[in-house]
Amino acid sequence: MLVIMPKPIFLTLIGGLLAFIAGIVTVQSWSKPIKPTPTKIEQLPPPAPVITPDPEPEEVVFAGGRLRIVSEEKHLKGEPLSYDINVRYPQIAGSDAPHIKNLNQRIRRFVVNYYQWALNPSKADLLRYKTAPEFANLVDLDYEIVLATDSILSINLHSCDYMIGAAHSVIRSHVINYNLMSHRELKLADLFKPHSKYLNLIADYCTDELRLSEPIEPKAYFFANWTLTEKGIRFNFDPCNITGCSDGPHEVTIPFTALALFLKPVVIGR
Repeated sequence: MLVIMPKPIFLTLIGGLLAFIAGIVTVQSWSKPIKPTPTKIEQLPPPAPVITPDPEPEEVVFAGGRLRIVSEEKHLKGEPLSYDINVRYPQIAGSDAPHIKNLNQRIRRFVVNYYQWALNPSKADLLRYKTAPEFANLVDLDYEIVLATDSILSINLHSCDYMIGAAHSVIRSHVINYNLMSHRELKLADLFKPHSKYLNLIADYCTDELRLSEPIEPKAYFFANWTLTEKGIRFNFDPCNITGCSDGPHEVTIPFTALALFLKPVVIGR
């Protein structure tokens, strides 16, 4: 509260009396309670999330300088069903090899298919829109190049979506791990020795790192979003996956040294 103190100046008796009376009137006016205007907040739809665009990714050059990552973007807005789509995804430049073209198409196709739900509303979507026409379906997707070497390209595509009428936005992680030598995408099982109980080790490690009260089950579903780093395997856990939806995303990186007994002899050139 800002309190204005009277300046210590000498006034005449009459002037002082007038100031005193004015002060009483002012205090009385402050003491009158102001009735707030009633609002019906419970009837308002939840606000759409404010999405701040990520900065432009730094240029990534790999494979001995032969290849580099360039960004492609798509921005769409529509009426009468409002949608606001902003996506940025990586493409590989520097080679016309068939496997590079196929990988670029794979990434582009995934991104285009991903935001189709906002362009092709269902009857339920249209009904929700009638109750909150001032809001929009939002799709925001960007990417991170986690690892780029002569043999491995590991990409994390992360999205934040909001559907009209939803209580909150949804954050998801989507990964592509590609072996540039064998020209194919990698599965988590490709990194480990056959019949090894690597999922048990991963589940125990992530449970400890996240300090969870309940252990994560050793099922491939929980560890589908993984990428390779220079030192280990990073696992992304989306909200609602293993903890409460309001808890936000989590990630755990398990160093190769902790997985050594289960890894195949050659993993990303080690």
